[in-house]
Amino acid sequence: ITAVGSTHLDVGWLWRVMHTRDKTGRSFATVLNLMEEYPQFVFMYNQSVLFDFLKQDYPEIWERMLKKVKSGQFEIEGAMWVEPDVNIASGESLVRQIMRGRRFHIEHFNVTPKTVWLPDTFGYSANLPQIMEKSGLEYFVTSKLSWNDTDRHPYDTFFWRGIDGTVTKAQLITAQKYDSEEIFTTYNGDLSVSETMGAWKRYEPKAAYNEVVMSYGYGDGGGGPTIEMIERIRRWKNFEGLPRVDFGTVRGFFDTIEPVKQEAPVWVGELYLELHRGTYTSQAHNKLMNRRSELLLRDAEFFEAICAAFFPGEELLDADPWPERTVWDVDAYAPEKENSPTARALDRAWKLILLNQFHDILPGSSIGRVYQDSRRDYQVITAIGQAVISSALAKLVEGNFGCTAFNTLAHPRREIIDWQGKPALAEVPAGGCAAVTISSAPPADWQPVQVEKTTDGWALANGIVALHITACGEIASLRDLRTGRELLQEPANQLHLLRDYPNRWSAWDIEGSAMEDFIVVGRENARGELLEASPLRVVLAFERPFGQSLVRQKIILRAGSSRIDFVTTTDWQERDRVLKVSFPLALRAENARCETQFGQLTRPLHRNTSWDAARFEIPVQRWIDLSEGDCGVALLNNGTFGCDALGGRVRLTLLKAGSAPDPEADRGVHARTFSLFPHLGDHLRGGVSEEALALNVPLLLTPGQPREGKAVSWISLPRPGVHLEALKVAEDRRGLVLRCVEWSGRQVETAVETVLPLKNLRETDLLERPLPEENSPAPAELSRLVLRPFDIRTFRCDL
Repeated sequence: ITAVGSTHLDVGWLWRVMHTRDKTGRSFATVLNLMEEYPQFVFMYNQSVLFDFLKQDYPEIWERMLKKVKSGQFEIEGAMWVEPDVNIASGESLVRQIMRGRRFHIEHFNVTPKTVWLPDTFGYSANLPQIMEKSGLEYFVTSKLSWNDTDRHPYDTFFWRGIDGTVTKAQLITAQKYDSEEIFTTYNGDLSVSETMGAWKRYEPKAAYNEVVMSYGYGDGGGGPTIEMIERIRRWKNFEGLPRVDFGTVRGFFDTIEPVKQEAPVWVGELYLELHRGTYTSQAHNKLMNRRSELLLRDAEFFEAICAAFFPGEELLDADPWPERTVWDVDAYAPEKENSPTARALDRAWKLILLNQFHDILPGSSIGRVYQDSRRDYQVITAIGQAVISSALAKLVEGNFGCTAFNTLAHPRREIIDWQGKPALAEVPAGGCAAVTISSAPPADWQPVQVEKTTDGWALANGIVALHITACGEIASLRDLRTGRELLQEPANQLHLLRDYPNRWSAWDIEGSAMEDFIVVGRENARGELLEASPLRVVLAFERPFGQSLVRQKIILRAGSSRIDFVTTTDWQERDRVLKVSFPLALRAENARCETQFGQLTRPLHRNTSWDAARFEIPVQRWIDLSEGDCGVALLNNGTFGCDALGGRVRLTLLKAGSAPDPEADRGVHARTFSLFPHLGDHLRGGVSEEALALNVPLLLTPGQPREGKAVSWISLPRPGVHLEALKVAEDRRGLVLRCVEWSGRQVETAVETVLPLKNLRETDLLERPLPEENSPAPAELSRLVLRPFDIRTFRCDL
């Protein structure tokens, strides 16, 4: 057994981030003192943000630690800024977690980590292996998969294959008490006789390998190893009847088993945790703000890059828009950012996003004070992002008459928008801008939206879809006029209130028994009215009271689109309940397609096996889709992650009223939008991912006209299913970086069409380091760029 000293430090959980700063100093001081007494003792730590805290708060401890890193007693591994949630955070956020974590380790310790150390995160994205490989990472370690409540994960040493085919090496920590009747293992080992024997007893592939890794030391609240644990290792080194135990490192363990691991079994796809399914929903405001903040900074970086290309040397900011520091803020920046107020502000905003993605903050399993701090952090992020964008737009338009729409997506858009309270048509090229056409009538190739009052509600149609909405806001019928098909088997937009009494952890869990233990609410005393009726847009408004809560909802149908928006505001005052919205679709499908980070995966719509049944609640990113051969329906969201799908019924989980550790969790007003999107063909031909992006990344509107006096496209990816994930100024401030992803799961040849000056273009990894020349396409080849299924590609050019 390789015994690795460590301490699990929850950045926020039953304490605030400010308390973690103190826990960090105390834990590391203890470890360093033990190193002086026991030269053979080795300790590993991973989260860069806590090293950053230590450097600022405890400079003497920091200097002592640096010496132990050089001597090899203090191992630096883990590679990420924090140990983040990997269900809710976006793919781009996971890239930034690794980028900032590894850069910190390299800059301050001259150490290049190889491991993603996530022992306590609540499930793992199916595209994480590719993100790891393209960031130079080789090993994945967890123990949380052993917490499954239904099926035992079959492998402890295995290869993990992601959705693009990338394979990484994975290890499950197996420490548990010898007589344990549960399958839970721990990353906070105590090295007792029982636990040492239990780690070997629990380890599955004994016939193939005789090496096991244990992480020991008090954790969650920090503390780390003790004298007693270290003395046990000295005794267990050669103790008859026990496995041989020795001090070691994570890197040393993987190097030892590497030669014999080539025949290890392979796990394909997501590592779904059969537990803690409520964390896709708890603290819903935090999840919504995380999504908004990720996309706000995406747009801010896009405009900073455009301005850097066409207005070189001009700063967008002259000071931080929010100079007051938050409870954790750092003042240290990489040298290349010191002289750029814009870079410093964006760096600060990203670090706040990454900090709040910690695996007890973003999932919603922390105390209420953590979320008070988090709300302020999101205010800072919003202020910075909006200031950068406003400054950029001011450079890109002129005059104060009319309206210009900006599109940061890499495909053209033609949409009905809201300008000064009235609908208008915007036709904007890919990655560019155009003047908005103010018109009260749709273009010639679009039919106007029509609305008619019926005896029990309203009938709406726009030549693409027709729907009947009842007086209480439920959809009684939805027909696709292009195929003539009725798409609903039962009323949709129905509110289901579930009883929620988890067996163990209130904020963390939803039990399978709760899925059908619901009542339909929002029908009694509901009120509806026609709020707006024009040829471009029809808006119906509803109030749907139940219990102590109230749902206010606008249902919107626009000309030229099959997408139906449900703009929903909920005054949520329930306890021990879950609110879902149901859409029973008349489609025959065995599996649903669900968006995940930088891609998608299929999940069963049946309960054939225990593995299928355990996925009764699932995380999705921006969409879930059910399709037949010629048509389908997608359910889109702008910040709702929990979902369940069985047969043809799909339900979004809107809110959860947990009672611990925050007894006031989610009580209050919540606003978000979800959409029903009927489409022709499968998800790719129907443009599901493009429509979900349009919902989440609305056109940006500003008074004035384009500076060039006409529509302009700065960058375009014309192939459907290929998206621009990032266009940004490089981390070293000397170039531009663009990242594109094949999102639909097929190999394609596409082109990057751009008017940006691509000087000295080359391909990089996700850390913006150039690839070897033989692996990097020449500039001309961007006109014929071949992408593998779910391929993540990053390119850089000089400014």
